[in-house]
Amino acid sequence: MFLWVDKIRYFGIHFVWAKYFKCSLDRAKCSFHRAVNSVFGKIGRIASEESVLQLIKGKCLPTLLYGLEACPLKRADLRSLDFVINRLFMKLFRTNNMGTVRECQHFLTLICLVSQLSTEPPTLSQNLLQIVITCCYCN
Repeated sequence: MFLWVDKIRYFGIHFVWAKYFKCSLDRAKCSFHRAVNSVFGKIGRIASEESVLQLIKGKCLPTLLYGLEACPLKRADLRSLDFVINRLFMKLFRTNNMGTVRECQHFLTLICLVSQLSTEPPTLSQNLLQIVITCCYCN
């Protein structure tokens, strides 16, 4: 007897049941926030914004971006990821002004994720779908 579920985790990527191949970004965003809060908890406001941002880029951003090249991302998913980065900058520079956030991202060479990630689904996603389907039917 098969057990039907709405979500499946495979190599750290969470796939969601839908009409089309879809990945859930909720866990990635939660892991990113957890990592960022741990960085802020350890060094707080003692270090400069540049050094905090370098720590976040090196330690926290990979948790957010892990496995995204295997997932077909819609525009809404990309905007959701950009929102996470924008809120990080708002917290880091203590501002609510998006113009200030954009300038800080530009001067600190952190380009928004929409321009970094492709909106077209890669061919790897079809291969992963076949693997997930095979694993579901074998168990």
